[in-house]
Amino acid sequence: MAQVNDNPSPKRKPRRRGKADLGAYIVPPREAGRRFYEIRYSDGSGTRRKSTGTTKRAEAEEVLRRFLEELPQHRAGLVTIEAGFNRWLAVKSKGVRAVDPKKTLPSYRLLVERLLEHLTVKRRRKNLVQIERHDLRLFLRRLGDPAPRGYGLSPRGVKKQLGLARMLFAFLVEERLLREDPTVGLNRETTTDEATPVGRMSEATYSALLATLDKQIETGFGAPAKVGGRPQRRSGPGKPAAATRPRPLSPKAVAGLVALRDFLEAMYWSGIRSVHLASMRWPDIDLDAAVWTVKAPRSKGGVRTFPIRSNLLPLLERRRRLLNTGPFPPIEALRSTWARWKVQNPEFKGTSFHQLRSSFASRAEEAMPRGAALWLTSKIPSASERTASSELLGHGSGRMTATYVDFEVERLREFLEAM
Repeated sequence: MAQVNDNPSPKRKPRRRGKADLGAYIVPPREAGRRFYEIRYSDGSGTRRKSTGTTKRAEAEEVLRRFLEELPQHRAGLVTIEAGFNRWLAVKSKGVRAVDPKKTLPSYRLLVERLLEHLTVKRRRKNLVQIERHDLRLFLRRLGDPAPRGYGLSPRGVKKQLGLARMLFAFLVEERLLREDPTVGLNRETTTDEATPVGRMSEATYSALLATLDKQIETGFGAPAKVGGRPQRRSGPGKPAAATRPRPLSPKAVAGLVALRDFLEAMYWSGIRSVHLASMRWPDIDLDAAVWTVKAPRSKGGVRTFPIRSNLLPLLERRRRLLNTGPFPPIEALRSTWARWKVQNPEFKGTSFHQLRSSFASRAEEAMPRGAALWLTSKIPSASERTASSELLGHGSGRMTATYVDFEVERLREFLEAM
C-alpha cells in the first residue's frame, strides 16, 4: 500500500523580477537555471535571453545598461511608446517634414496626448511592441463616445484622427521601430459617413429647421425618445407611454442647441465656410463697422474682410455677452451637436452645413441683376473673373462659384418669362 505524505513541501513562490524601463530585465542564476545572471528581452516576435557572464547583481545590472545602449533601434520591444511618439513629433516640428507649428502641429500633439493616455494609463501599455490592433479599435470608439467617457468627436473627426494615427505608425514602421502597422484594417471601425448632400437648402426646409430648434430651446424638451425595445410602463390610464413623450433637455444641451441655431443662421446669411466661421474670434469682428475678417489658408481665399448683413448684428451682439473667445464653439463641438440632433430629428437627416453655403451662393446669384450676371468688370465675363457672389464666398473665380449655384424652378421660370 502506498504511503501518503501528510506534510507536502510548500511550493516555492516565484521571485519578483526587476524589470527595466525599456522592457528588458535580469533573471538571477537560481531562477534562470544557469550559472550566471541572465538578460531576458523581447525583439517583437518572442522572448530572447542573453548571459551576463557574472554572478553579481550589480555587475549584471551594468551589463544590462550597456546592452540597452548598444541594442539596435529596430528591436521594437525595447522602445517605449512615449519615446517613439516623441520622435515622430520631433521630425514633424523641424526638418524637411516640418508642418505648420501654429495650426497643424498642435493637432498632432493632441493626438499623441490622447494615445498616450489611452495606451499607457487605460490599457497599461509601456513599449511599442505591446500595442495591439484591439487597443486602437477601442481608442477610435472612445473618440466618438460622448463626454465624460469619451471625447465626443463627430464621425468625420474620428476619421481625421485615424488618418493622423496612420501617419504616426507608418513613420514608426519606416524607422524600424515597429514590425507592422497596427492601424491596418481599422476602416470599418469608424462610422461611415453618408455622402454630403449636394445642392441648396430650400427656404421651407430652413424655416422648418429653425422652427424646430426654437421650439426645443423655448420649451426645454427635445424630440420624443425612440420607440422600441422593452415596452414602456404607462403612468396612468389613457396617457401615452414614456417612449412617446418629449425628452427633457439639460441646460448644457439647450445651450448647445442655441449655439447651433445661431451658427446655422449665420451660415445661411453669410455663406462663410463652417470651419472658418467657427474659428472666428472677437478681435476679427468689428460690429461698429459691420465687417468681419476671415483668416483662411491661401488656397481657401486667404485673409479677407466681408460685410456683415444687418440681421446678423443683433445675433452677434447677443453672442458677445457670453464672454467667450469667439461667437461660436469649436467646429468639432458644432458637428457633434448637429449629428446628434439629426439622429433625434430624422426628418432633417439629409441636411448639412455645405447646403447652407450652397443656398447662399444660389440666392446671391438669383439676386443679381440680369439674371445672375452682375460681373465686377465692364469687360465680357470669363470663367476666370470673379463675381460679387464669388467675392462673398471667397472664391478665386466665377467657375468655382458656378459649382455651388442651384437655381430653383420658380426662379428659372421668372428668368424665362423676363426674356
